[in-house]
Amino acid sequence: MYWFLMCLLGAYVLVMAVLNLFYRFRIPHSSPRTGGPLVSILVPARNEEANIAACLDSLFTQTYRNYEIIVLDDNSTDRTMEILKNYKAKHPGLRILSGGRKPEEWKGKTYAVHQLAEAAAGDFLYMTDADTIHKPEAVAWAVDRMIERKLDAFSAMPVQKTRTFFEKLIVPIVYLPMFMLPYSLLNSKKNRRLSFAIGQLFVFKKEAYKEMGGFEAVKGRITEDQAVSRLLKKNGFNYQFLDTRGLVECRMYGSLKECFNGFAKNFHEMVAYIPFLITILILIMLALVVVPVILLGGSIGTSGTTLTALSHALPGMLPGSTLLLVLPMAAFFTGWAVNLFFYRLSWYMPLLYPLFFTTFAVMLLSSIFNVATGRNPVWKSRVLSPSSAAFPAAAGPAQSASATRTY
Repeated sequence: MYWFLMCLLGAYVLVMAVLNLFYRFRIPHSSPRTGGPLVSILVPARNEEANIAACLDSLFTQTYRNYEIIVLDDNSTDRTMEILKNYKAKHPGLRILSGGRKPEEWKGKTYAVHQLAEAAAGDFLYMTDADTIHKPEAVAWAVDRMIERKLDAFSAMPVQKTRTFFEKLIVPIVYLPMFMLPYSLLNSKKNRRLSFAIGQLFVFKKEAYKEMGGFEAVKGRITEDQAVSRLLKKNGFNYQFLDTRGLVECRMYGSLKECFNGFAKNFHEMVAYIPFLITILILIMLALVVVPVILLGGSIGTSGTTLTALSHALPGMLPGSTLLLVLPMAAFFTGWAVNLFFYRLSWYMPLLYPLFFTTFAVMLLSSIFNVATGRNPVWKSRVLSPSSAAFPAAAGPAQSASATRTY
């Protein structure tokens, strides 16, 4: 039974990798468009002195011409505002907003994005983070996807830039949904319960954004991007999750501490509401991904003695042949490697997948401990706590939304 589950997981992961690879390659990676609807590029920035300059440099070189850039300084305590004012002197068209004091009921960056959207004049809202870099055709590409697919909104996965070893080890956590679920299922109009998003790039048709209630509808959520995507799909908006095909890059975190704190923030809300399912996930990961590597190592190190002993101790769970243990592991490894290579990670990182999944499990366990002991995550000097509602309701500002909209 154990070996069968390993085979099932390995085959599933490999199939998902191939299906999603073909799906990504069908998404165009460039756009000749230079004009069209007005696009409001919205950038919330809190303590981003190390990143905001590079982000703005990339946004001011877009081939698409009909756009405005609005940056909101979200009560930064570093040189972010000073840098923005310097850019304003060079680019008079840049609009700078000073963020208001965040009301207690608003979590994360929801209030900053809400203020930006209120100030936007564009037909499309191109929301992005201050630690992103945008290739010259990125905005044109986004407009093409909105019009071509008749979308109300979409989010897309940037390439995650990593430099240090721990970044390379931990940041691929963001790729796990595409590792386990097909894009076609995430983007199915019939399936309104399953969705995914990443706040590094979120594009809305402005009228759809207002109709669904904007970020005010999810103001109590820490993982506001997931909450918005779920709200959009539940209420019948034409929403999809795509891949930027390398047109947008992001360096999420710059150190081991930032990696742990950043993902702790993202895990906290999920763990708070579904701790039992998260515990099951941890056990499955360890049993079917990490333990087989340990068994294989023991088998090789003792000429099969360890594996044979375990086979006798757990009859029906493990095959006696090391080769049969290797086959599902090879399938799993290949699927994982395909995903990481597509996102340009270092060649050796797929080999460290047992360490990656062990680290992932430890981070989830840490989040479970923090939730159980009442410790809320801290991000950018703000203490965050999950809202009292696990998911946004299907009814609400967007309840009259139709399943399909046209331009």
